Amino acid sequence: MIDRFATIEERRRLTEKLTPIFGKDAAIAEVMLIAALGLNFVHPIQDEHRYLSRLRRLPRGGTARPRVEKVNLDDNATSPRWTVMFTDETGTHYQSSAGFADEQQAQAYGSAFVACLLALQKNKRMPRARTSRPLSQHPKGRARC
Repeated sequence: MIDRFATIEERRRLTEKLTPIFGKDAAIAEVMLIAALGLNFVHPIQDEHRYLSRLRRLPRGGTARPRVEKVNLDDNATSPRWTVMFTDETGTHYQSSAGFADEQQAQAYGSAFVACLLALQKNKRMPRARTSRPLSQHPKGRARC
């Protein structure tokens, strides 16, 4: 049986690694990576060693395929703001916690989020943060991961 404590600890570690890049949306990136990993294991309990080994290496070697589902105006917020909705190969929708003043900024952030998550899965090592600000705090979402 999969050691739930190890899995929880590895997920926490992954979220901590992703936070400098994705800020509050690190949890979204983490869930996308874990969901994609789960698709590769029909019976993770029977293949616990391989599953935990792959989990420990994430985001490197991940297979998540995120995309921007839509950018929409959130009228229900205290002040209107543009938000981004992501989806992945599981069909799950993820609402970003970041809000933007206009549609172009939201779209740029969504594109940067997707590009960064895809790039992190291909890199052999986690990059050092190029700035101390996560993607959502960069002008027009144009940060490099």
